[in-house]
Amino acid sequence: MAHLIPKADVYILDKSGATLDTLRAHVDTQRIRLVHYNAEDTLAEDMVGIADMVFFDPPWYVDYYDLFFRRSAQLIGEKYGTVAAVLFPVLTRPNALHERAAVFTSAMTTELTLVAFEAQLAHYLTPHFEQEALQKQGIQAKNWRRGDLTLFITNGQSVPENIGITVEKFQWYEALIGKIKVKVKKQTDARDAYERPELVAIRSGETQLATVSRRDPMRDEIDLWTSTHHAFKLKGSETVWVIVQGIRARKTLDEVVADVKGSFLRHCVLPDTVYDDVHGVWLQLHKLLSTETAT
Repeated sequence: MAHLIPKADVYILDKSGATLDTLRAHVDTQRIRLVHYNAEDTLAEDMVGIADMVFFDPPWYVDYYDLFFRRSAQLIGEKYGTVAAVLFPVLTRPNALHERAAVFTSAMTTELTLVAFEAQLAHYLTPHFEQEALQKQGIQAKNWRRGDLTLFITNGQSVPENIGITVEKFQWYEALIGKIKVKVKKQTDARDAYERPELVAIRSGETQLATVSRRDPMRDEIDLWTSTHHAFKLKGSETVWVIVQGIRARKTLDEVVADVKGSFLRHCVLPDTVYDDVHGVWLQLHKLLSTETAT
């Protein structure tokens, strides 16, 4: 967009700090403004009405389209504007046709009028984790995904109320280590007491997920996920996150152990096993993330 319209002010909004950090190294931040924003939160007042055109490509589920249509209308505000979005194709899943109809209903509810539609215009590189999941099922799909481009206009006469909306069941910490993204679930009942950290396979003996579907009931049990599609339940989740941060910062084991101790010393007496506890998880994560050999 910045290339096509050189004088346009371009904003990229994303809830992933890791994604924005990657973009920051590859775009002219004097011309393209990177904004850390989770669309589930209310839109900052200084962002309301800032846009003439909004493009989004959300996770391919109806509730995300509901949310992104709302935020798009708010970004445009009380004036005419354009909203473009990529729509998942008919064969995405068994009920995709019904869900596509629900997406268009959502757009109409937000007072958006469809003015253009191009089938299979958006092409995608299949993420590494999805390729691995498909290969486990004997499927060599490569870059199979295509999306339909939809174009809507709004006259700005009915801007949705600017309120927070919950779509995701869980919130996550995230870090980019090399080319691998790591996400650790935020615990709503985070404990002050130290718990021995441990990575536990979701299924007996298996750490790599067999499907990328949001409908997989095992997803709710995941506490740590990587973009190579490995997943674990965790014990001592907060400690594991401290270890992940230490690996990202290329800290030594001794430094990571010191960080773990520092995060708990004010709240509890730590056991003598802390060093060995941290060392075990540190080694597992190094191996999982294919970083330098840990010693």
